[in-house]
Amino acid sequence: MTSQSAAPRPEAVGGPAACTIIARNYLSYAAILAESYLKNEPGARFYLLVVDGLPPEAVIPEGIRIVGPDELGLSSYFEMCFKYDVTELCTAVKPAFLSLLLTRYGEGSIIYFDPDILVLRSLDELKAAMASADVVLIPHLLDPIPRDGLKPSEQDILIAGAYNLGFVALKASEMSRRLLGWWSDRLEDGCRVDPAHGLFVDQRWMDLAPGLFPPVTLLRDETYDVAYWNLHSRPVERLGTQFLAAAARWRFFTSAGSTPAFPTHYRNTRRETGSSGGRRWPSCSTSTRTCTGRAVTR
Repeated sequence: MTSQSAAPRPEAVGGPAACTIIARNYLSYAAILAESYLKNEPGARFYLLVVDGLPPEAVIPEGIRIVGPDELGLSSYFEMCFKYDVTELCTAVKPAFLSLLLTRYGEGSIIYFDPDILVLRSLDELKAAMASADVVLIPHLLDPIPRDGLKPSEQDILIAGAYNLGFVALKASEMSRRLLGWWSDRLEDGCRVDPAHGLFVDQRWMDLAPGLFPPVTLLRDETYDVAYWNLHSRPVERLGTQFLAAAARWRFFTSAGSTPAFPTHYRNTRRETGSSGGRRWPSCSTSTRTCTGRAVTR
């Protein structure tokens, strides 16, 4: 793949720039994410890092700017390709990618989303937080999980990390620069799924960020990052084509735990003994690039 050369950033006319990281087999996910973000934040820019490059015949949807791994400036990149699996690699290069966009690409702020996210509304609360914050994180949990023996438990969240690093927002600043430099250095050899040694890809490192790089702002909003791990405290309803959490329309939804092969498998969704029936959640079809309802056992 030939990367587009960096050019001076034009004045922003929409929302903050956003980005994601994939291997080529996730291009359809990234296309859906980008389409949903640009629809709700018209005029914004969207960047896509493809760690293994795209084949010449790949069709890139309008509005997506491709960035190649050669632009990251990571001397250890090929070593990381050999020692990490694809998930570990995509998360290990995240801080270098964010740093690139804030420096060489000249973005004043940047939002990272995992490719399995669907943006459903304008992110007004996030933009308000970013106006005064250098770094914005979203906790996995806003309320305690009942100790009822079901999954996921709070101990499962402790293993994964306090914050869902499928999302992070940063503003160009000296503090963000130092945080990204520290994070990138730690992920060069410490981005493994290795709970016994306190590692869960890039997430566990960020547990230290609020203490090391204050102030880090936590976005506590039930309509952001709706996912299987927080449904215990977010009453969810469907109103026509809209989905509500705590009676408010979702801002974005994380479909982690569901794949096209297993559309009803939301990993460890909480289930009451003897209950039946299902809920319908939005599921992004990689073949049609549309959002449909999928039945999910509760």
